[in-house]
Amino acid sequence: MRKEYEGGIWIEEGTPALLGVMKDFIEDSGDITFINFKKDAGDTFEKGEVIASFETAKAVVDLEAPVSGKVVEVNKALADDPDPLNEDPENTWIFKIELA
Repeated sequence: MRKEYEGGIWIEEGTPALLGVMKDFIEDSGDITFINFKKDAGDTFEKGEVIASFETAKAVVDLEAPVSGKVVEVNKALADDPDPLNEDPENTWIFKIELA
C-alpha cells in the first residue's frame, strides 16, 4: 500500500518500505540535477529530519522525512544519474527504509 505525505513524498509499505517523491514534487521544484544523500544505510532518522537534498534548475530543495525510521538502502545510482526521478518519480525509490 502506498501512502502520500505532505511535501510530495510517498512511502510504499513493505519490508523494507520504499520512499520516493511524487510528480508534483518534481514539477514544483524543477528537474533534479544532483542529489546529496544526508543518510546512508544503517543510519536512523526522525520525522522532519533532512535525509537528502536536491539541486534543481531553480534551487536547492531539502527532502524531509515524513516518518521516523532507519535507512536500509540508498539508491546511489541516482547520484550519478537523477534522470529516473525526473522521468518517472512515482516508480523510482530513493531510500529503502524500516519504519519506526
